[in-house]
Amino acid sequence: MRVGTIALGTVALAALAAARTASADVAGDNQAAKATAWLERTLGVRVERIIDLSERRLVALTRVEPQPPSNWRLTVHIETFGVSDPLIPASSDLQFFANCPSRRFHVERIENFTENGDRGGQSTTFGGSEWTEARAGSLEARIVDAVCAPRTAATEIAPPEAPPVLPAPPPAPPAAIAAASPRDVSPANHASGRARVQLFAGATRDIAERFAAALPARAPLANGRPVSVEPATVRGRMVYRVVLGGLPSDSDAARLCAQFKASGQDCFVRR
Repeated sequence: MRVGTIALGTVALAALAAARTASADVAGDNQAAKATAWLERTLGVRVERIIDLSERRLVALTRVEPQPPSNWRLTVHIETFGVSDPLIPASSDLQFFANCPSRRFHVERIENFTENGDRGGQSTTFGGSEWTEARAGSLEARIVDAVCAPRTAATEIAPPEAPPVLPAPPPAPPAAIAAASPRDVSPANHASGRARVQLFAGATRDIAERFAAALPARAPLANGRPVSVEPATVRGRMVYRVVLGGLPSDSDAARLCAQFKASGQDCFVRR
């Protein structure tokens, strides 16, 4: 398993150097594929997505776990090449949390290693409890974008033509929310309805499908309703919407969306 910096230089670093300005957002990028193969071969991890790729740095998502209503738990792996500063680790794993509606993040734990492509010496640090908004253009923003879709796409979550959402009901325990009036939320009564509620827009189909699969267990209001993942192009970018159907009218969808928001899930009525 040991792959030192010299071996990396002959195998993977040459490919990375050729991709000095490469972007992981470019589908089918050859350099990203090489970087993915190197990480999986040397570290034995499944790479979900390459986030940043340059001569000096490789950043990849290696774990993506939805935590509805709107959080994601991520593992982010970082390789830094050709840096002699002893304070900058050669390799790091970040336990990273992202919240899509607010575009905020929280780093829970950082594990640093002294060697590229190997565990080497290890040190662990823990992040604070605060959530911080990802600054535009920062690595944190790119990590959030890799799951939640870029901000330009996320803004489509509230289109001007959407009907106004009714005020959220008074706070209630989750069990009471899930057991709301059948007229408003009963899946059995609305299985054939055409009104819909959008709950999420993901950067990839796989991420959107994971969010959809986690909804029944983590968001009781969605249980029993038809859920679909729908591709769409928004401002030149492909996004994948998670849409909940089976509601007979926009007013019914608005009431359900208000209850979702009361439980912490962002949403809007999609026509």
